[in-house]
Amino acid sequence: MTSTLAVWLSDRRVGTLERTAAGEVVYSPGIDVPLTVAASGLAAWSPQLTRNWFDGLLPEGDRRVRLAARFGLRSEDTFGLLAEIGWECAGAVAVLPEGQSPASGRYEQIDEAGVAKRLDALPSIDLDPDDAIRMSLGGAQDKLLLARIGDRWALPIDGAPSTHILKPEPDLWPGLAAAEAWALRVAGAATEASETIVTNELGVRPVIVVTRYDRQHPGDRIVRLHQEDLCQALGLPVGLKYARPAHPEDPSLARLARILVERAVDPPTELIRLLQQVAASVALRNADAHAKNISLLHQGNAVRLAPLYDVAPTIAFLPRQTTLGLSIGGKFKLTEIGTEHLVAEAMSWGIPGRDATEAIVAVAADMSNAVEEADDLYPGMPATARELAIAGIFQIQQQRPGKWASAAASQSRANRQVGRVEDAGDADSE
Repeated sequence: MTSTLAVWLSDRRVGTLERTAAGEVVYSPGIDVPLTVAASGLAAWSPQLTRNWFDGLLPEGDRRVRLAARFGLRSEDTFGLLAEIGWECAGAVAVLPEGQSPASGRYEQIDEAGVAKRLDALPSIDLDPDDAIRMSLGGAQDKLLLARIGDRWALPIDGAPSTHILKPEPDLWPGLAAAEAWALRVAGAATEASETIVTNELGVRPVIVVTRYDRQHPGDRIVRLHQEDLCQALGLPVGLKYARPAHPEDPSLARLARILVERAVDPPTELIRLLQQVAASVALRNADAHAKNISLLHQGNAVRLAPLYDVAPTIAFLPRQTTLGLSIGGKFKLTEIGTEHLVAEAMSWGIPGRDATEAIVAVAADMSNAVEEADDLYPGMPATARELAIAGIFQIQQQRPGKWASAAASQSRANRQVGRVEDAGDADSE
């Protein structure tokens, strides 16, 4: 049984993943490369950090169970799953058997009928030969990873990098594909958002086609960009992507802001971008903004916020699920959050109140101006989802908090307490 796997970052081998005799999995860095914010200053990774971070590269829920069954593995076998499908993941990390390298990947052209056949078969995986398709992407929704080579689709084989994520619309929620594409088009008028379209020409269901922001295309090459989601950046398990009230060790926007202040090249700009993303998500009535739906792009030793992704008016499809993954201004209920809570949250990060207010109002104005274009592009946007999103945008656009200071001061005190707890935890671990 294989006991070591090679960990690559783009075209460099950066370390080794080892399964010990005791059954633990440990990552040993081979060169000084900042694979994760969570390991800053650490000479070696603990088994817990290794498990948490590398689990973040794998699918979740039923997708993970099905994949494990396909390879005769237990669903909790992180090492075994990475050996089988960790060859092409989110960001620039690839986990390969010894002797393999990312350069060994290749492409196999596939026509649109073949793409449709694979999409229609999801969640079945019988169409993918075991020895060829070795790709992994987090999340619970079924998806297909493809590369766009010129004007043709191609299957990435043996770990070749993909360029697009294709997600067929879930049967349970008709209209969700158009709603997500519509929402990201509107949000993209106010802040950087992933390029997303919806098509009805690939299979029997509408399909969301997402251009991967963690890929670049200089010339004829496809280059991976290193990224990690917030759970990975904090060294937390995937199961904590939804924060719990009164648990300061859980993920939070305040902890993300702290990373940006400490590690971004231009912290003030990155904090405003974070506020824009949070405001856009709230306005669009998206309750699914958890810690795995927010990511950081690495730039050497620095980081920047990744573009907005996976945003839709979720309460139109799941009206009873209004609890946010991360609190805003001390509130977890999407229906309770107003501009004053957004301002209070932003001030707790260090953004001046007036700057925060101006940024939030500008987000709402820019989004409002983009609605007509989004309507034209995605006429399949469900009317209820559209009405909820427009009402959310209008609510933020009309509010002018004049008494944000008291709420902001209270939230700032709470986040300073979180900082003291984190510092104490750091001291305990040294």
